[in-house]
Amino acid sequence: MFVTTTPVHLDPLVTRASIERLVALEPNFMYLPHHGPVQWTAANVRLLLASLDSFVAIAEQHASPLEGRHQYIAAAILEWLTAKLATINQVADLQQARAWLATDADFNTQGLKVKLDKSKLL
Repeated sequence: MFVTTTPVHLDPLVTRASIERLVALEPNFMYLPHHGPVQWTAANVRLLLASLDSFVAIAEQHASPLEGRHQYIAAAILEWLTAKLATINQVADLQQARAWLATDADFNTQGLKVKLDKSKLL
């Protein structure tokens, strides 16, 4: 499970606050877009927040130069997603996992780039 950074109005601080507000309600399940019902465990919350922090850090790390920025951010997010998947599940075919996650990495990169272009990521 990982956060989506595709909204053009992405604000990492607001996203974190929203997640924490939902956690305070102590739900058993959350219905996340593209995931369906997900058991709302402390481990899942940590993973969601870690993905937000990691994606923001990756975007900041590759904020400049503008040339090739999309490719650098997308590649780093894809590596993060693949590595995280490998630690959670036994992944027999990392190449296939990368293929599955490539579109998600690209979409998340687009949202992060919009935020970078609007200047302050955090």
